[in-house]
Formats: sequence, C-alpha cells, structure tokens
Amino acid sequence: MDIGGGTTEVAVISMFAVAYSESVRVAGDEANEAIMRYISGKDRSPSARTWRRVSRFVLVPPSPWKQPLKLEIPGKEILTGFPRTFTVTDEEVREAIQEPVQVIVDSVKRALEKTPPDLAGDLGENGFWLAGGGALLRV
Repeated sequence: MDIGGGTTEVAVISMFAVAYSESVRVAGDEANEAIMRYISGKDRSPSARTWRRVSRFVLVPPSPWKQPLKLEIPGKEILTGFPRTFTVTDEEVREAIQEPVQVIVDSVKRALEKTPPDLAGDLGENGFWLAGGGALLRV
C-alpha cells in the first residue's frame, strides 16, 4: 500500500505479478483538507503554513505514557478576527482524518476480499508493506 499525496495505491503482488490492484483518490492531501475543515469549523482560523505542521503532528511516535499530545498553532478567532494561538490535540487530528482513513481501510478490505485464499494466507502470515508519507500515520 502506497499512501501518497493525491492517491493511495493498494496492490497484492505474488511471484513478480500483480494479483490485484486498486487506486483511490484519497490520500495525504485529502487528510490535510479534512484537518483544515475540522479546525476551521471550531471558530478558529489557523495560518495557511500551519496545515502541514498539524498534519505531521500525528506522525509523532506514540508516547509510552499514553498522554495526549498537544500542538500550539498560530491563527485568529473567526468571530473577533483577533490573532490567537490555539491548542490542537492528537485526538482532534485523528478525529478530523477519520473519514479519509476509512476510505483507505475500505480499499484494503476490498483488496483482501478479491485476493485468492492462498495469497491472503501469505498476507496474514507475512504482513504487508506500507509506503509513502501517509504510511507514518498512527491512527
């Protein structure tokens, strides 16, 4: 599975041949837009340069103490227009990208459904590869 910026590619490859492949137009860019809509929907308007920083925020390895991660981002309040710094938690970001991630999960499920039983068994035994920046998400 390759989770890129504009598309996610899911393929089952066996003996140097493609047994199944699918491409969905949901990936990192869609996740960034979902984060932007989520944060802006809470009467906050972060600066444009912070979107990528917020999306990378969920790429941080999980804390062994399971404490919520917080990120301070500059922006302005929509109602007043005054500059302000907002706090965004990793939980909020995960909630924001839930829909795009579900589309990717559904694509993987379709791939597993279409994969012959012997290859599916190999996947269960050996796992699969993730590639692209989106593969670093910890959701």
